[in-house]
Amino acid sequence: MAFFSKPRSQETIGTITILIVAVFWGMFPILVNKGSQHFQPLFFGATSIIVGGFTALVLSLLKKDFHNIFNRKALPWAIGVAIFTSTLSYGLMFIGSKLTSGINTSALMLSEIIFTILITPFFGEKTTLNKILGGVFVLSGALIILFKGGELNLGDFIVIICTIFLPFGNHFGKKALEHISPENLLALRYLFSGIFLLLMSFIFEDSSKMITSLVGFWPYVALNGILFLGLVNTLWYKGLKKLPISKAVFLLMTYPIFSLIFLVLFYKEIPNNFQIIGVLVIVIGAYFSSKITKK
Repeated sequence: MAFFSKPRSQETIGTITILIVAVFWGMFPILVNKGSQHFQPLFFGATSIIVGGFTALVLSLLKKDFHNIFNRKALPWAIGVAIFTSTLSYGLMFIGSKLTSGINTSALMLSEIIFTILITPFFGEKTTLNKILGGVFVLSGALIILFKGGELNLGDFIVIICTIFLPFGNHFGKKALEHISPENLLALRYLFSGIFLLLMSFIFEDSSKMITSLVGFWPYVALNGILFLGLVNTLWYKGLKKLPISKAVFLLMTYPIFSLIFLVLFYKEIPNNFQIIGVLVIVIGAYFSSKITKK
């Protein structure tokens, strides 16, 4: 009867939740890339993140959970997530995405796995054979896409660099979720980092173009903020709460499949042979990652 025990049931729910997130998350880096062609990157990232913060705030109010948003035990961890994930990682992702292609943005975000393998042992997660195999395949696939016949791109490297900070953000996120809800955590991290990135945008980017781009291409900001950063990331935290960090991250890495489908159906962007091979290698890595368990 162990199969039906509570830990197994919760882990199964978490796995299904993360796979649902992966379907939607496949669209996110593509829309970031396409939207970055019309916005200055820091401004695009800041406005999207702020919209995501208000979306999470509305969800918290609807759940009548807002009273716990400034939980003292969660606040230091939430600030850590805001710094490492929403500010450093997302900020660099929006910058790098503007300098490379949509499929490269999607696939190279998978470099997060290798840093997850290297960093999570310091957070108490064991390094297993399945974790190593999953990471090796995912990294190999990312490298195939990166080199794509010898070409190198600054945007590719910036996207890879942005993934270094995500394992720290995920660890801080799990700690914060012990004390506050996913909605409250998202509201805190987004409003903090969104305002900071907006200030950086005003300092370093041309403010004369901001209003024009926002009026002309606001659906990119609304879709990124409400759907992906707000609703989908709420699901991500609900799944992460039930799974080891490595398993949750590795399962999420199946999203390039949906990125390819999204690109072909809506943007008629046909992937080249290196990109297809790279994604297939990544999927093999995701298979091994699905074998990771809490024990």
